[in-house]
Order: sequence, then C-alpha cells, then structure tokens
Amino acid sequence: MAKGMDQPYLPGKRGWVKVRSHVTAEAVLAGITGSLTSPQTLLLGRYDTTGHLRLVARTTPLRTADRREIAQRLAPGGPDHPWHGRRFSAGWGTRGELDYHPVAPELVVEFIADTSVDAGRYRHPVRYLRVRDDLTPDLTPLFDVF
Repeated sequence: MAKGMDQPYLPGKRGWVKVRSHVTAEAVLAGITGSLTSPQTLLLGRYDTTGHLRLVARTTPLRTADRREIAQRLAPGGPDHPWHGRRFSAGWGTRGELDYHPVAPELVVEFIADTSVDAGRYRHPVRYLRVRDDLTPDLTPLFDVF
C-alpha cells in the first residue's frame, strides 16, 4: 500500500493505492486449454531437481494474434508426456478439474506475473509475452518452492 506520510486511514474512502510488484520469467509450454489450432490459455511448467515437470502457472486468455502464432508451433504431447494422465485443478480453491491438452514440452515462453507465489506456483494467472526461441527447456529456471 502507498499513502501519504500523514494520511490516516479513512474507512469507505479511496485514499491509499495498492501497488503490486511484477516480474518477468520463463517456463516450458507443456499444455494448453482450447484446441491445438486455437489455444485459449497456456499451462507452463518447470523441471524440478529430480527431472519432473511441475506446473507453475496458467496464462490469462491469449490474444488472437498470439493464438495463431503459438498454434503453428505446437505438437501434441504423446503417451510419454510428463503430464500424461495428470489432472489439475480448474482454479484455486475449486474442486473442478481443468480440461487441457498436453503438448510437446519443447517451447520456452516468457510471461509477466505478480509476485504472489504459493509452493512454487504463481497464485494468479500470468500474462503471456512471447516465445523465447533463444532458450531451450533445459535452460529455464528450475522449479523452486520460493
């Protein structure tokens, strides 16, 4: 929160400003919602020290131009995909399951996120920025419980 030094709290009034810190980061694109021809959101992961791919974030819905660009580069994940048979929650605090499609974990993407992280996973949806052709999955940061 940001406020003036001598500014008191005034119930029901807007005087203070909530300031969120944002960071950019990279992760492996390992799943999508929607279809392979028009992905809606991306599921991003990072490998842990034992080599397991762990979910770290889900993006907000993609812009149309980003959907087209990413769709051209996706390959479906086969039975050897690290998330084959895995189920993920549809959202924080819900019991519903996310309907997603695993994709070959070959692309690294950059995203912007606020700094709220819980057990290594970004608490709020992140925003896709771009594909990082200069990085391979083995060069992304490792999964960390921050």
